[in-house]
Amino acid sequence: SLMGQRGLLAEIFDGFQQNQKNTEIIRRASDVHLNLYKGLSWVSSEYDAKKIEALFQQQVDELKAISSELQQLASVDSNEKDSYAKALAALGQYQEWAIQVQEMAGADYATATMFMGSAEDAFGRLNALLQELMRKGEALNVNKKNESFTAIRLLILGSAGALLLAVVAASITSCFLSRSISKPLAGAVSR
Repeated sequence: SLMGQRGLLAEIFDGFQQNQKNTEIIRRASDVHLNLYKGLSWVSSEYDAKKIEALFQQQVDELKAISSELQQLASVDSNEKDSYAKALAALGQYQEWAIQVQEMAGADYATATMFMGSAEDAFGRLNALLQELMRKGEALNVNKKNESFTAIRLLILGSAGALLLAVVAASITSCFLSRSISKPLAGAVSR
């Protein structure tokens, strides 16, 4: 039915928006990761300490914002609560390493660089989970799109069948009426 189609289209649109948000989260998390490396590079080149601290703090703040958004998305997408929970746990681990890198960068560059290896591993896990969420969302949207196309085809076939049935019924009725009218007329004319 048309109402069912409307519901499917709304679900597809919502899924598309969810995928956009997931894609944006992946991009932002990647930017945070790159900026950690940038901060370490600034430390090694003895760049302005206040700017370094500000850069690292921006990354920590961004990770908190990403965590909040993932929690919000998890509350909306009941199908993927477990996947979001895993992504949130991975984000928490990554955030811990990012904070350790930030804290050590000014005091001991070598240790901060060593911590970055662990941050890299944690980011790899986080990124893989976020990518998987995105792939699942895309697959779900493809399934809903296919359901929508199937429903449209059935609606069109049903409408065409009803139209064909109406034409056949009208033709039979027309033939019956013309015979029932023409027999008495033919009898009246022949008398």
